[in-house]
Amino acid sequence: MKLFILYLIITVNLMSKSECWRVGENKYWLPELEWSKGDNWINGIKPESNSRVVFPLEIYHSVGLPGNSHLQLSEIELSRDGSLLLSRDGTLQMSDSNNNSRDKEKSFVWKLKGPFYWVDPQNWGDSNKAVPDFERIPCSMDTVIFPNKNHALSITLPNTNVKVKQIKIGQEQTIDEWRWHSMMTGREFRNSPLTISYSGLQYCESDCICKPENSKELLAEICKIQAPRCGQLQCEFPLQIQDHCCDYCGGRVSVPSETITVSKLGEIAEEEFKNNKEIYWHARFAPDRPELEILIAERGIYSGIKSQEAIDKLLRRLMAKGIPIVEATSTGAPLTGSVLGNTLGPMFGIPIIILLIILLGLPYFGYSYTHIVSVWRDAYGTVREGIPFYSDDGFARFENLPEGHVQLSGQSTLDDLSDNSGSISGGQNEGEGKRFENPLYRSTRKSPAEQETLSDNNQESSEQSIINIDLPVSLTQLKKKVYSSEDTHIDSD
Repeated sequence: MKLFILYLIITVNLMSKSECWRVGENKYWLPELEWSKGDNWINGIKPESNSRVVFPLEIYHSVGLPGNSHLQLSEIELSRDGSLLLSRDGTLQMSDSNNNSRDKEKSFVWKLKGPFYWVDPQNWGDSNKAVPDFERIPCSMDTVIFPNKNHALSITLPNTNVKVKQIKIGQEQTIDEWRWHSMMTGREFRNSPLTISYSGLQYCESDCICKPENSKELLAEICKIQAPRCGQLQCEFPLQIQDHCCDYCGGRVSVPSETITVSKLGEIAEEEFKNNKEIYWHARFAPDRPELEILIAERGIYSGIKSQEAIDKLLRRLMAKGIPIVEATSTGAPLTGSVLGNTLGPMFGIPIIILLIILLGLPYFGYSYTHIVSVWRDAYGTVREGIPFYSDDGFARFENLPEGHVQLSGQSTLDDLSDNSGSISGGQNEGEGKRFENPLYRSTRKSPAEQETLSDNNQESSEQSIINIDLPVSLTQLKKKVYSSEDTHIDSD
């Protein structure tokens, strides 16, 4: 009992006096190399009975066959390396098949390709994008948890020495240090150096930075794998985060390390962001200066708005608690499109695509592009000029009366037409065309037939004009002339 009380006193003393106190994290190994897992096969379907199985030419890992099962395949194409792990109670049989049935068999292709490196951040179960690449790899205060003994394991260990707190198989079975050294020589770590050892630390007393002396060499191994995955830059002013291989888009808030512990800073951030599902955050010691910092990264597509709002809220919370701020930085606007563009793009892009499909299909229904362009041009001109829509074709109507002095074009055609009425065209000169009514000047000169009738009655032909354009005329006289002319015209008709 006294020893237990003494242990509690020492623990509380360490927690109160040290700048940082932690017992480490659990780091889970992710790759599952099981035959029965559908995601490991192309199209997500595991092989059926009497089917054909194809492995890539090189896989660089082991594949675990299901336990207590009886597999029967018609054909299997093995890779040049790697291995198949058959359980003690399992069987694998090859069935006979002729050439005709072989063509009808389904083929199932293995999708995974190794090797699976210890220093690959994607192989460890930390989905927090705000955590730098180096800190996603197990370090001296972390517990490594491998899949249980019924699962295949294939790991390529780093060339740099790494220490961890302890290693477990599954959630319960802890591997002793001497047993671990013997396991590293097995098939699970084939062709790998013996570089993983135990640190023996149970808690962090004064230095919680998870960086060994050979951290530069270890970071170089990590970035050799991670750097090709960086992709296109997403933000305008990226941060250069220590222990991270790619440019960092999001934000950073730094405070002096002597004013607050990293655990307390993490509690403040947790309280502020507990309902925020749009960002990731991570609290840590700054590796190159006496500061604590909170790194912020956005979930999904980077916009710059979500991280800036998170920084503003955190600054208000820290200043309300009297914690001085050393630096608060955001990475600016996105370079791969704006939020407005991402929102309005589908809204207007889909109708445009539908319109293009309709235009491409119009000739199939008998509409020519020339007709479509003509209709569009006329409609556009109507809207632009503000005039009613009319057709391109116009018509002029003339009243072909046999009087007046205006001669129409096409004399030969008119002469042919005049020959059809001998009584009317008999007295006309050759080449004289038919006449039409002039709207401004109406001649009452008689036709040749009428003139002959008048000559028999010893009357001379006369010519009267409605308006004498050589003399001034008033509006009243003009109206009288027009009305009298209309009455005369009606009577003559």
